[in-house]
Amino acid sequence: MADIQEIPLESEAPVEKGEGNNQNDEEIAEDIAPAQEDIPPKRGRGRPPGAKNRKKPEPKPPPPAPKPKAIRKKKPPPPEYEEYSSESSEYEAPRQRSTRDLQQERQALASEVLGLLSAQRNQRSVARRNHYASWFQNM
Repeated sequence: MADIQEIPLESEAPVEKGEGNNQNDEEIAEDIAPAQEDIPPKRGRGRPPGAKNRKKPEPKPPPPAPKPKAIRKKKPPPPEYEEYSSESSEYEAPRQRSTRDLQQERQALASEVLGLLSAQRNQRSVARRNHYASWFQNM
């Protein structure tokens, strides 16, 4: 094997570089520089921008002309009615129901529906009890 020279770590003697080492460093630096220039730049995905067989975009058609605004029609004037006295007419306007009357009718209807539902539920529960009781009559 090759002779390996051992240098203690605690020694303060600087390591001298030989002339041969300086030449090697320059050669290595020259070898590294051209290698970096030879690497092509990283390409993006897809077709390059100047590739052949690419359809040219069609020009956009001009926007359609805006529609003319509609002309508003004038409202006809309100009809004029002849004045008459209420005493001379026999026709009376129908009375409108008051809100109290409507509320009372709604409450009556709601109470009637609730009464029917509660009676139906009571009937079902009695029928269920009688059904279960029939199981134990024969014992």
